[in-house]
Amino acid sequence: MIYNSNDQIVKELKKLMIDNDVTQADIAKAHGTTRQNIGSILNKKNLSFADIDLMLSVFGYKLDIYFVKG
Repeated sequence: MIYNSNDQIVKELKKLMIDNDVTQADIAKAHGTTRQNIGSILNKKNLSFADIDLMLSVFGYKLDIYFVKG
């Protein structure tokens, strides 16, 4: 899938959270931070790869990036 905005990525992260029965509180606990901090990360205009990887690690996923000439 090709993503064109952070909104799309956040929607996919939230779908994974639902599919894996993981809450923002679960992510926060796993990384020693607060639920509010995780919420702030999800609301950022510019997510970093580190932010996305932090979320995915709780679900047992890894971030895989590839480039497509388009």
